[in-house]
Amino acid sequence: MLRRYIILLVIASCCNSMWATTFDTPLLERMAGYLSLNHLDTIPVGITNTYKYRGHPLTIRKNQWGEIEHIGLLLFPQGYRKLQPLPIYDFIERDLLARLTTPQETEDAFRQKWARVHFNVGNAETALRIDTTTLFNSEYIDLKAYRASWETAGRKILEISFTMNYQMLIGCDALELEDRFARHLVRYQPQNLTSTLSNELPNKGTEYTFTNSYYMSPMVRNDIYYTRDNEREPWKLVNDTTRATKSISNLMVATDCDNEIPLEITLDKYGYEVDSLFTDYRTWQQFCIKEGCTPYYGLKGKSNGIYKSSVFMINKIGGYVHLLSIDIPENVLKDKKNVKATARMYAYIPLYNVKAKLLHNVEYEPVN
Repeated sequence: MLRRYIILLVIASCCNSMWATTFDTPLLERMAGYLSLNHLDTIPVGITNTYKYRGHPLTIRKNQWGEIEHIGLLLFPQGYRKLQPLPIYDFIERDLLARLTTPQETEDAFRQKWARVHFNVGNAETALRIDTTTLFNSEYIDLKAYRASWETAGRKILEISFTMNYQMLIGCDALELEDRFARHLVRYQPQNLTSTLSNELPNKGTEYTFTNSYYMSPMVRNDIYYTRDNEREPWKLVNDTTRATKSISNLMVATDCDNEIPLEITLDKYGYEVDSLFTDYRTWQQFCIKEGCTPYYGLKGKSNGIYKSSVFMINKIGGYVHLLSIDIPENVLKDKKNVKATARMYAYIPLYNVKAKLLHNVEYEPVN
């Protein structure tokens, strides 16, 4: 009887531990089960390297909301990640571990076989001979793929190549990725950002356009417009009703402007599903930029006091674009806190599959 009671206590303890642990993606939860990672609810926020698989240290990261957001083989030092920020480190550590630990005949094992990950040298087992001191190299093939390799004593021991597919990089299917975006956006807290262009503004003149580049159409740009009354005054962003199109473009592109515009988003999801999100434009803009995106703005036209526009958030190293088709009332320029904009969003469109039809055959107008 006592033995049975002890067994029940152990089972209850394990169940409580798993129940108390939350995960950023369903895949991470399944991996924790495959690896029998107990007591994840007790690890601190941040990075933990105390768990091991076959003697190799694992790296587990818990975010500020208590979610496990990464499980993988420890292959990259944090200093290197910060020095060379890329969206591939978590994927490589997680995918190599998953290939070693995922049970056969599971859906995860089936997905691994179809994933476009190729071992050019070595295999997943080779990763167990790699640590954070092993020489690492990566190559980025524009909009298409990555290649990663490790060397010891001048000899390449492992090389993998994989497509630039953000679903695969994060470890989600389309719906999971869209749900993850919505969950992260709702709890994101925007920051007070300052312009990084102050040293690039000219000394002469009273009107200036910082021109960077465009996306797919010369009318879809990430230009920023500046003005001042005379050359003795500092530059400021164009932000008035007399130059409405430039002002609205600044609101959509610039990060240091007053763009806390109430925003109602209809998130167009995979499988003809939709979700409604209520936020403000600054939060949405900064969250996308934090993901690694660059904003581009296109003006489709004005109708009944509404500026019909598109914002393209391009993430080249992640291989995707967020498209926000947004309707902005002209009164936004008079009252940014209370006049609501509405939008429809298409998230994580793969860049390698994007063609001109993404612009929906719309003629974008110049911002004057």
